[in-house]
Amino acid sequence: MKRLASLAVIPYGAQVELRDAASKDYPQWRTGTEAVVSNASAIIVATRPDTEGRVVIDVWVKSSNSQPSEDPGALIYEGALDLTSDELVIGNTVGNELKSLSLP
Repeated sequence: MKRLASLAVIPYGAQVELRDAASKDYPQWRTGTEAVVSNASAIIVATRPDTEGRVVIDVWVKSSNSQPSEDPGALIYEGALDLTSDELVIGNTVGNELKSLSLP
């Protein structure tokens, strides 16, 4: 595994996102107790409350080398996204803290 990006953000609404940069289609929380929700173009992860400060988002991708160079931590989501471009954004939309990522 290879780390693609890392970003510290204030998780307004107790959530952070990874999504297709061109999409505004957000998955919906069904009960509000889920750890993660997703759809074809976005992954939204529940976090601690924003009043407790910043959280760090690490994005890892599988690579030909199956061993990560460092501990990637707990796996939160494993799956595919249907992207319309080679660009993702991670962060928090409400706090306007978004980082663009170009896919390798």
